[in-house]
Amino acid sequence: MPSGYIVSGRGDLDALFALRVSAQRADVGYKVANVDLSNRYEQIGASTPIVATGFKTGGTDLASLFKGQAVAPPTITINDVNFKSYFPDFVRYRLKSNGEIEIVQDGVNAFYAYWVYPQSGAPGPYRVRATRLSSSPGGVLTGSGLNTWLALTTTREWTLTRSTSGYASEQLLIEIDAGDGAVIDNATIYMEVLA
Repeated sequence: MPSGYIVSGRGDLDALFALRVSAQRADVGYKVANVDLSNRYEQIGASTPIVATGFKTGGTDLASLFKGQAVAPPTITINDVNFKSYFPDFVRYRLKSNGEIEIVQDGVNAFYAYWVYPQSGAPGPYRVRATRLSSSPGGVLTGSGLNTWLALTTTREWTLTRSTSGYASEQLLIEIDAGDGAVIDNATIYMEVLA
């Protein structure tokens, strides 16, 4: 059973602190089923504290009292995708700041996948860059811009709208980094709007 103490954007304390394996420290005043958290989590010892939780006892944050878990970095994954729309005359590819990828086709917003897992890793230090690989006449690409790194603290999206009757397409290379220019993953996005 989780502790029930939730740190915004980071999850339950159980995901942040290591379970107790040695002697119990003094009670901290936070309880789960009438058992103090001091019986649940390992004392900090010589460990470096994790980022403050906002839960305090006697003016000291629990992060300075309990040992943090060794947490693996989030996994960043984006996949190639081809999608199209017949009506209305636009399609959209969206990387949301909450870690979701959404596509819009035939006027319907649809969850597609997660670009970061677990979602508690979003938005983190991550950035996205879109590069146009190809396009056809008859369409207009709008949205978050091209050829520049953009922080994923804000939802980023690219919309292809058909500007003339007939057909429009765009092919984009989408890349994600951790703020340092070193690409973690990339995908080719092919969007079409058909008459």
